[in-house]
Amino acid sequence: MASDDKGTKAGEKATLRLWDPTTDQFRDLDHGGKYRWGYHAGFTLDGKSLAMWNETGVHFWDVASRKEVLHSPFRLPEDTWGWAFSPDAKAVAVGSDRGKISLWNVADGKEQRELAPQGRVGQGGIHTLSFTADGQTLTSGDNLGLTQIWNVARGERLNPTQGHQSPAEDVVVSPDGKWIASRDVGGIVCLWETIGARMHQRLVSKHPITTIAFPDAHHLLTGDQGGTITLWDVATGQATRSVQEQGQSVASLTASPDGAFIAAIDGPEVHLWDTRTWKSASTWRVSGDALTSVAFSSDGRYLAAGDIKGIVKVWEVSTAKELFSARAYVGPVQSLAFSPVGQEIAVSQGRLRPVHGGEGVKGQVTVWDLATRKQKTTYTMPTEGRGHEEASLAFAPDGQSIFSVGKHHLKTVIQRFGPNRSRKWQFPWPVNALALTPDGRHLVTANGNGTLYVLRIGAP
Repeated sequence: MASDDKGTKAGEKATLRLWDPTTDQFRDLDHGGKYRWGYHAGFTLDGKSLAMWNETGVHFWDVASRKEVLHSPFRLPEDTWGWAFSPDAKAVAVGSDRGKISLWNVADGKEQRELAPQGRVGQGGIHTLSFTADGQTLTSGDNLGLTQIWNVARGERLNPTQGHQSPAEDVVVSPDGKWIASRDVGGIVCLWETIGARMHQRLVSKHPITTIAFPDAHHLLTGDQGGTITLWDVATGQATRSVQEQGQSVASLTASPDGAFIAAIDGPEVHLWDTRTWKSASTWRVSGDALTSVAFSSDGRYLAAGDIKGIVKVWEVSTAKELFSARAYVGPVQSLAFSPVGQEIAVSQGRLRPVHGGEGVKGQVTVWDLATRKQKTTYTMPTEGRGHEEASLAFAPDGQSIFSVGKHHLKTVIQRFGPNRSRKWQFPWPVNALALTPDGRHLVTANGNGTLYVLRIGAP
């Protein structure tokens, strides 16, 4: 059902038509020419009634007789994107462009309940809603691809274990490639089986989890806003060990390849923990500014950290001596990654915000040679960078190419840099983090709509 295919101008009378697909004929509904402009229209679940909303409320027609049978003063909110009638047509579910879902009483036009998906407000507008035949369950879908199922009576989600209900912003792959761990903005972690993409466990800490890392193929490390570092058993989803950091929150953490050490960021300091004793081994400082990223080299010999001013330092783990310090670019360090082969480190630094109307500086990826302590090459990201937001960086297993993520207008761009290996992937939704499988054949993305994508990218 729709208004005239040619449209109607403001102030004109709306033509409401029903199309009969068996005869390919249109039939006009009788409204006496007294209504203007229909904003939304649709059938009730049984197909016997048709409703139209306009500035005077909601109007119901009997489809068989094409006569109006009911008028209610109820008006849809101005930000409505999607809606659906309950089977008895007594209630209507309304989805907004802010990601909220409201249940309304049709007769008196009063709101009964508002469903506000946790962490979803402002993320995806609700485009589609659908009731089950018994009216007990409502399914919603938004423009970012997230589907949710609701119990209408209780106003509760029925699929909390289907993955993230808020944007995913971090993702890591286990060393054997069998597991994927993802973290959302609400501090919830999901463990997934790589084969089949089945969710295995959902990890919830006392405080929202802020960072994740695999120390080996059987355990996951998390740091939370309460300053606790926890070791989880991947198979059982149970916490097996925890240690309390000195600060209030763990901004980032990583584990050495052999699992012997854990490095965690606490404000301007890096704390190194010995996993044999679970005691602090040493503390290092880059500068007086807050740190943003920390990483071990593939052989575990070196540890690097970067801060919000763009300074990067590399230490030798065994001696705790500083190997070198550099500031390659004016911008916050967003991510660090050591090459799996050789002695190279890649530093992703984001775009500075424009000052006094200027254009700012684009993001870039700088590669340093640890042997010579000199800058080897620089890649300028063909995007707007990531501002001060978190970004991801990853080397291919052969060390010949680098993957990074950035924004360009309303799109997300994942760029692969390297000799004769440049490639670009564009996504219409936010991609907040990326990771590569150990064989380098798949790219895993953590997306703003709460989903994870595993993309086949071929041979490394």
